Amino acid sequence: MVESEYAKAVFDLAKEENKIEVFTNCFNAVIDTKTKEFSDILVSPFIHKEEKKRILSKVYHSLDETFLHFLYVLIDHNRFDKVNDIYKEYEKLVLKDNNILRVKLISIDLIKPKRLKEFEETLLNKYPNMKIEIINEINPNLIGGVQILMDDASIDASIKGTLDKIRGSL
Repeated sequence: MVESEYAKAVFDLAKEENKIEVFTNCFNAVIDTKTKEFSDILVSPFIHKEEKKRILSKVYHSLDETFLHFLYVLIDHNRFDKVNDIYKEYEKLVLKDNNILRVKLISIDLIKPKRLKEFEETLLNKYPNMKIEIINEINPNLIGGVQILMDDASIDASIKGTLDKIRGSL
């Protein structure tokens, strides 16, 4: 995956320059301000790369200069459309570097703090050297139960997921 390669390169650069948080903020600024129309301009084959870079430098003039040059590299290699995916991979590297395990619990309602604490303790026993970060998201389409997403693994312990599995096996 090309996104992983770019993410690793920009992460290594951020780490080398002690700018991991700066680059994270830069990624967020780009993603938060990037509209479809703006992206269309930056990926258009009809606009010269130098013009695209000039546009980037005007729009993102307040970003870190090194990060801005990273965006220029994306333009040079026709990869600006991958910036969101690159950020997702970059974020995984940041979490791993900080020994943080991010777990997303998806449920029909917010999980009670006591249950979250119990779940966190269970994870700490399994991953003793990690800091656990739990995000509880609500999905009103679930019938009950919970979906657990961590790293690239997922566990669907929801009733809807169970019913879907049964339906698929019939």
